[in-house]
Parts: sequence; C-alpha cells; structure tokens
Amino acid sequence: CAVPNVLVDFYVYTTDPAYFKLNAIGGWVSVSGGSKGIIIYHQNVDVYMAYDRNCTYNPTSANAIVNVDTTNNITATDPSCGSKFSIYDGSVLQGPASCALKQYYTSLNGSVIHVYSQ
Repeated sequence: CAVPNVLVDFYVYTTDPAYFKLNAIGGWVSVSGGSKGIIIYHQNVDVYMAYDRNCTYNPTSANAIVNVDTTNNITATDPSCGSKFSIYDGSVLQGPASCALKQYYTSLNGSVIHVYSQ
C-alpha cells in the first residue's frame, strides 16, 4: 500500500464556480496534486475529506487511478484492477485492494478549504 509521499499544500475556494459542487454535503471534485490527483469530498457540515486518486492495490502501476462513480457519487473505482473505495471515509469496498485510499489533511476557514500533507 505504498502510495508515494508527495508534498500537498493548496487551497480550494468554494466560492469559485469550478468548485461549486463542494458546497453541498455529498459533493466532490477531482483536482490535480498528490501522487495521481486528489478527490475532495464534502462529508459533513464542516468536514471535507481529501484522498489521493492513486489506487492502493498496485500503486506503482501507471493505470492505478481511481475515478468517482458518477452514478452514485460515493464510490471510487480503479478500472484496471476493479478495486472499489468509499469516498466517505476512503475504506475498501471491494478488492483486490486491501488498504484504504491515502488521505490528506483538510481544514476549513469560511469558504476556503486547505488541503495538505504532514
């Protein structure tokens, strides 16, 4: 489950039309950054989750990238291996992956979400 450690430190403004989906609980967006991109998910009133899109099954594979399922908006799937993850908490819903998605820290200040790694 060795998703590469990448420095992540950026801000997302929910007032920006590109990120309007993040204003609703259950909304999500994919942004660049991390190892293979980052999914930001509005989990609860003031809680945002951020996950690397790098699948944990075979993270060194160029194809190990999860995509949010647009039919239910709560799972992300790696089409190359078939692993499914919850974007609510990053957990594995279906293997072969056995490790959760790599999570980044988030903090909210007004309408600004800070996404960062330690």
